[in-house]
Amino acid sequence: MKRLPYFLHKTTLVNLIESYFIKALNHDKSKHHEPPTISGLALHLGFKSKEDFDKFENRARLGSTLTQARFRIMAYYESRLHYPAPAGAIFALKSMGWHEKPIPAKVAPRRVKSIKVKLVESGPKPASSEKEVQL
Repeated sequence: MKRLPYFLHKTTLVNLIESYFIKALNHDKSKHHEPPTISGLALHLGFKSKEDFDKFENRARLGSTLTQARFRIMAYYESRLHYPAPAGAIFALKSMGWHEKPIPAKVAPRRVKSIKVKLVESGPKPASSEKEVQL
């Protein structure tokens, strides 16, 4: 595929992106399908490296179109988190910049400085020696 020129029209870029997602998300069981990936999208569009894709995405003119495609890929992996084995999706999302948020520590309850204990007797009085014990 030819290298994507920076002056490409938005409609052409959108059509290329749509054709990638149609190909990647083809759920026809008779064909092998690959999940959508940033690398797969970049190759489909004609980029030679991830760095070129990232540079193009940072351009104001058409970069937002690539950013939207990137979010579609993230949405795909995010939906995979609900499947039984989400480890691959978690790895992919982390490599795309997602991070786990630390769980905030619970606030410890106020510490009591002293405890007052009152003993209450119940039942027969304890024996003070062995001589007082009856069997």
